[in-house]
Amino acid sequence: GNDDVSAVSFPCMTDSSSLSVSFDGQQTSLPSLEKIRFANLVTVGNIQIQDLPALISISAPLLQRASFGISIRQNDLLPKIDFPSLSEASNVQISFNDNLKKISLPSL
Repeated sequence: GNDDVSAVSFPCMTDSSSLSVSFDGQQTSLPSLEKIRFANLVTVGNIQIQDLPALISISAPLLQRASFGISIRQNDLLPKIDFPSLSEASNVQISFNDNLKKISLPSL
């Protein structure tokens, strides 16, 4: 199963303006997923990351645009959210991340 997956990476994904990326712990069993990496992603339609009990890192350093928005919810161990290049998003929802100490969206 997916129980041992601790990291997922999408190094070749760059422009996915019509793509919706979703990690939903209630829909898919990913109890050990700690890291999600989008190293070169610049545009995306939607990103939804929720209900991942072990998640500690989301990396999308080049992400500039989320056409339909970003939702990060109910990831109990996630300490920070940092999208340094994000300058356009129709909606950003960040809620119920119990360990969240820092949110950085300097270009938004």
